[in-house]
Amino acid sequence: MNRVWRPVALLLVMYAPLCLVSGCQADKAPPTEVTGLWIGTGTFVNSCDTPSCQWTGSFGLDVTQNGSTVTGLMDITLMEDKDLIAGANCGSILYSVDSPISNGVVDGSTFTFLDPRGNSWTMEFSQDQMTGVVSNTTAGCDGVKSTEVTALKSDKGEPGGNELNMTWRIVDICDDNLKVKYRFFDVDNNKQWPDSPSYYTADTLNDSFFNTLTCSANAKICVGGEAENGSYKLGVGLNREQGCLNCCYFCETSEVAFFQFICPS
Repeated sequence: MNRVWRPVALLLVMYAPLCLVSGCQADKAPPTEVTGLWIGTGTFVNSCDTPSCQWTGSFGLDVTQNGSTVTGLMDITLMEDKDLIAGANCGSILYSVDSPISNGVVDGSTFTFLDPRGNSWTMEFSQDQMTGVVSNTTAGCDGVKSTEVTALKSDKGEPGGNELNMTWRIVDICDDNLKVKYRFFDVDNNKQWPDSPSYYTADTLNDSFFNTLTCSANAKICVGGEAENGSYKLGVGLNREQGCLNCCYFCETSEVAFFQFICPS
């Protein structure tokens, strides 16, 4: 399963499996401050009266509370679920990459803020869970809304924390006779594998290339590359110069992270 964080990269940034449905939640602990890393999901539609698109969304929210004021960074990846109107051609959207929230306020156990695209979030939170809604009153259909988004608090992948061996499977399916140069990036701790100027190479079409990284638990790890002649970039790029929808995973050992290098359209 793909999982993305603060892009992530959609960074198709997809997230680790979370127990987010009401049937698996324990009684909520008393509210505390909202500071921390939150990982969540939800189903989103256009903010129109008659939405044309539906997306499955995942998001990462890294915030700090000071009194009643909250600041921090957020990313949202919207993966196309279905066209609600035939021919809508919704596509997938990387909503933001490590962009700041605004108007963050805590009032009791309610946390409200505007995401980097101006959508309004109202969340009820406890020590380790939050649930709420997303709305947008701007004219037109550019914003999104959701009747329920849910998030769980997560441990950040801090330096010096638990180190895990994470395995990636990379496949080049672009039949253009070009090899792909690629690297991995820990975007939480500003680390990369291998160090520049070195890089890994996918040099055989449709073959699997396995890479095992030692990374901090729950850190967001992204892959990026470029064609050997530099004619196009893939994932977050060889030097992490762009965003992506589905090239980031949390550092964990439960399954192999998978990414395909696909010819640009």
